[in-house]
Amino acid sequence: MEKITQLQFEKSFFNIGAGKDINPLLRFGHMTDTFIYTNLYLSKEEIETWYGEQFFLHYDFKLVEKKVIKSHGNQYFETSLGSHGYVRPVHPFDTEDFLREYKNVFYKSSKEANWLVYYEVIFRPLNKHLKLYIYHGEGLATYLALSKSGQIAPKVLATIQTGFLEFPERHLDTFFAKHAQPLIWIRGFEGDHMIGKNWTKQLDKSGLYKVVGMNFNHYWDVGNYGHARKNIRYCKAFITNQTAEMLNNRSFVHTGLHPKDSLNTQFLGLPDQRSKNSLYVISKRTKHTLLKDAQIWYWEDISPVSDVFFPVTAAVAKEQLSSLSKKLEAKGISLETTIHLTPSCLESEGSIYFQELQSIPNPTVTYAPYPLDFWDLQA
Repeated sequence: MEKITQLQFEKSFFNIGAGKDINPLLRFGHMTDTFIYTNLYLSKEEIETWYGEQFFLHYDFKLVEKKVIKSHGNQYFETSLGSHGYVRPVHPFDTEDFLREYKNVFYKSSKEANWLVYYEVIFRPLNKHLKLYIYHGEGLATYLALSKSGQIAPKVLATIQTGFLEFPERHLDTFFAKHAQPLIWIRGFEGDHMIGKNWTKQLDKSGLYKVVGMNFNHYWDVGNYGHARKNIRYCKAFITNQTAEMLNNRSFVHTGLHPKDSLNTQFLGLPDQRSKNSLYVISKRTKHTLLKDAQIWYWEDISPVSDVFFPVTAAVAKEQLSSLSKKLEAKGISLETTIHLTPSCLESEGSIYFQELQSIPNPTVTYAPYPLDFWDLQA
């Protein structure tokens, strides 16, 4: 088990209130090898049982190492955690209103034991070692400690259903305006919390992080956090305008594209893209008002792994394109027909997608309109 250094923190996926969720490892294994989860009010036994089952049953992972630190100190962190029950007085987390709201929620946590469960797994689709640190402590306090009160930031920050951190133009927006900023901020909410509160504000395109950098193809199916047997998380990955501008002229490498295939960074469905010799393959969740008169196939009808309720796996791209190739042949689709594709695979599957694309005999156009699409293939 490695110590979390400053360098590791800066390239990490930091998840506040992570709960029981392996989606980040499946979706961001191409962007980082270090995942830091923080939780409260989940027992060590719950964590060990749930994650142990996931890594045992899920073919995409092979467990290499597990370590349990029953009484966690700062020997595994380059910076001291201090008290995990309360944040340090850094603006805007030093205001009277914030501290009152914060302590009303987390005052009990200061009396809970702090422990750490560590997993190292091989992510089979990419043949890559991933490290997962699950820390029992309050997430914001842990973030401030590891970030040296905002001097550094992780590559990805996730705040999904924390209650008050993920709302744009509030506490974290104010904090990031004067401190180091994550490249990506994932915001969202859980499905069974929609009633009675306007949780969808967490997906508003406002504040510092107002550009959707990645729009997830599949919902996040997660384990329960004490209120349901399982749940679904709705979330998007946001970036700043500055990051979006930096990525506007992005180029792709190592796609292995055949001359018959092309990659388009615009949204599918522009009028000048229509043709009688065109077939569009999209998800049923894709908006396609501009494709009113086009020939459309849906991933959900082509392959069962495309359904949002199908168990998430990193073998989606290979199965989808293989099934599409068979259907094109079975339906007698002319080889002169251009296949327009909006990928519905997992976000970490860029290289796998383009390898399998070679199984399609027709000319193809793949659409990657979001700045973070196929990140592993960007120069």
